[in-house]
Formats: sequence, C-alpha cells, structure tokens
Amino acid sequence: MAEKKLKSKKEYCLRFSAIEFIGASVYLAAMGYLSVYLQSTGMESSQIGIIYSLNSLVSICATLFWGVISDKIRSVRKVYMICLLAAAIIWPFIPATIPLKIKGYSLAILTIPLSAFVRMPIGGLTDNWVLQFSNKFGANYGRIRLWGTIGYVALGLVLTAIMPFVGVQATFYIYSGLVLLVFVMALFVGEETLDKGQKQSSSLKDLQLGRIFKNYYLMSYMLFTVIMYCGSEAFLPYLMEEIGMDTNRLGMLYSIRSLLELPILYTAVKLRKRIALPVFILIQGLMYVIMFLSYSCIQGAALFILVTMLQGLASGIDVGLGSAYIFALAPDELKSTAHLMSYAMAYLANMLGSLLGGFIVDLMGVRSYYLVTGLMIGG
Repeated sequence: MAEKKLKSKKEYCLRFSAIEFIGASVYLAAMGYLSVYLQSTGMESSQIGIIYSLNSLVSICATLFWGVISDKIRSVRKVYMICLLAAAIIWPFIPATIPLKIKGYSLAILTIPLSAFVRMPIGGLTDNWVLQFSNKFGANYGRIRLWGTIGYVALGLVLTAIMPFVGVQATFYIYSGLVLLVFVMALFVGEETLDKGQKQSSSLKDLQLGRIFKNYYLMSYMLFTVIMYCGSEAFLPYLMEEIGMDTNRLGMLYSIRSLLELPILYTAVKLRKRIALPVFILIQGLMYVIMFLSYSCIQGAALFILVTMLQGLASGIDVGLGSAYIFALAPDELKSTAHLMSYAMAYLANMLGSLLGGFIVDLMGVRSYYLVTGLMIGG
C-alpha cells in the first residue's frame, strides 16, 4: 500500500510540475509584452499607466473574489478551470478594441482591465493548488514550483526569438493557446489532490473571514507586500529605450533574471530550517530598494541587466518562502483566501505605482519615477 501511495505521489508531482511549467509562463505571454504593444500603437504613457492601474484594481477584486469562492466551494480546481477557459476565450479579442476610441481614449482602457477578472488570478490559483497538494501529500513545493520558473524562462527565450518574425500582437494568441493547454492538463488532475477536510461547501458566515484580519503577523506581511511591489514594470521599455536597448529583447531579460529563482526554490526547505523567514523578507525588501534606485541613474545596458537580476532573487524568496509563510499562518478553511490576498496586495501596489507612474514619466521622465519608487520603498 505504501508503495502504491508513493507511486501516486510521484505521478501527481509530475503532473503538477507540467502544469506549473506552462501555467506560470502564461503571465509572461499576456503581460510581458503588453506595454511594448500598447506603446507601438502610439498610445501615450499616461493612458498605458491608467490601463495598468485599472488592470491591477480589477485584479485585486478578482483575486479576493476567486479566493473566497475557492474556500466556499472547497475546490481550487473548479475555480481554476473556469478562469482558464474564460481567459483563453477573451484575450485574443483585445487587439480589436485598441483602435476604438471613447472621448479620445482607447477602448482598451476598459477591455484589458475587465479581462483581468479571469486572467490575473490564474497564477495565484496555480500555486495555491500546488501548495494544497504539497501540504496534503508531503511533497516539496519548491521543487515543483521551480518548473514554473523554468517554463517562464523557456517561453521568454522563445518569444524573444520569434518576436521579430511574428510581431508583438502574436502574444495575444500564444497566450490563449497556452491557457487552453493548461486547461486540458488540469482535466487529468482530480479533486483528491486538494487539502480539504470536507467536500461540502461552506457559507460565508461559516468561513469567518475576519480571522485573517485579526492575524497580526499575516496582516503585517500583507502591508509589507504593498510597500514592496509599488514599483511597476510597465515603464521598463521606456528606460530600455533611453539606455539604447532593443525592447524586443524584454522577454529574454525576464527569462535570464528568472533563472536566479531556481536555486532558492530548489533549496527552500533547507533555507527555512537554517534562516528565519523575517530575515529573508528584509533581504527581499532591500533588493527592491537597490534595484529601483539604480534604475534612476544607470547608463549602460550591461549594468541595467545586472541590476535587473535582483528581481529574480527577490522573486525566488517571495515564491519559495513567502507563499509557505502565508500558508503556515492562515487558518485551514481560509488558506486559499489568505494566499490569494497576498497577490491582491501586490496588484494594489502595482495599481498605485502604475497610476502615478504614468504621469510622473510624462512630466519628469522614467528615471524620476524609479527614484521616487526606490525612496518610497526604502522609507
């Protein structure tokens, strides 16, 4: 019997690793080149900032909504598959809405954020499902999650290679195809992987959502997340152009820096035993301060790439250790809600950064934006 369970565990680890490999990369297909595409259509940076901020606002509401629904119906898998299918259908139609105008503003100001209701929670739901499986079967979450980083890196390299030939608009259709593939893969992973003690759904009253807000350590981490992620990457193409770099290589840049997540994810379990989590969190915050302050003054492409690598190390800490920290603190019935709330806080920070950043870039330049961001995080 023990041998049969071990074989089942290995089989599920492989299936979840495959889902992470594709599922973690779809964000890059959707958002990695979105700013480049919008900029290529002639859209002003202020409008791009509004789109990214509204996208983050919807993402906040959507992530919290789907997190609560997951806990209520006790199935991350069902919610996950709904979001996958809806996102795959909606996203390819976005380019058609960009030329349409409403009082001088592109209709994309509405359509892109609205699509975020099903599109943006996908990454968090993927990780949440894997975390539940890991907790139930004693699997190494970091070893499974690192395949998401590998997939992200692989897709970044592929996009960098094909962008000159297919154009940036092709990412909309690449995204849809990848999401449909994940949907099919999820069909072969059953509900038995979920760490739920009972199958019936619960009422919102029974969930007692207030327990999350009464948890001092959990809410402190949420506040830290808001501060840490207030710097938006929507304006990196502007900085790259100012330095003299080709924005078509943005995907390669994301891929290279993501490689630095791998050693942290691979050794996450050992690191947790040796070093206290608060220490890692402080190191992560310091990395963001150094990165954004450096963006405000660097000149050469080589130094820009070197500084950007700090993002990879910081993300490794967040994904490999931050998620486990939240799962350990959250009540059993509210793990999905608490975990996805951390994503919502990141979206909130990005919304504020994008909204203010668009106007700062227009008025003072992209370097001033990153200077203000770095000082704000450091303060």
